[in-house]
Amino acid sequence: GDASICVVDLKGGINWLNQNILMQYFNQFGEILVVVIQKHKLTAIIEFKSPGSANRALRKKEHEVGGCLLHVHRLDSSQDIDRDRDLELDRQREKDRMEWEKETALRDTGKREMEDRER
Repeated sequence: GDASICVVDLKGGINWLNQNILMQYFNQFGEILVVVIQKHKLTAIIEFKSPGSANRALRKKEHEVGGCLLHVHRLDSSQDIDRDRDLELDRQREKDRMEWEKETALRDTGKREMEDRER
């Protein structure tokens, strides 16, 4: 809703602009929850944590990322981002969960080794 913006005119950079590049750039306006690139529409949806961040990004008329001029506007509610966004959020959640499980497993292994040594 209010915390989302749509980045248009990606045609110049659609082949090299990725989530990381867009995230690094738009991060200057505030914390980002999710970036969804819609290659078929040559647009990207950026959802900030707060509407204030989206407003800051919208106040700047032109955004230059790697020599590519991007324009941003408020997300039109008719834009079909929900499905893409949900998929992207699921993917990120899954990644976070796997990282967390890996860390937990490492921690448990470490704990067990300590206990074995103490015995």
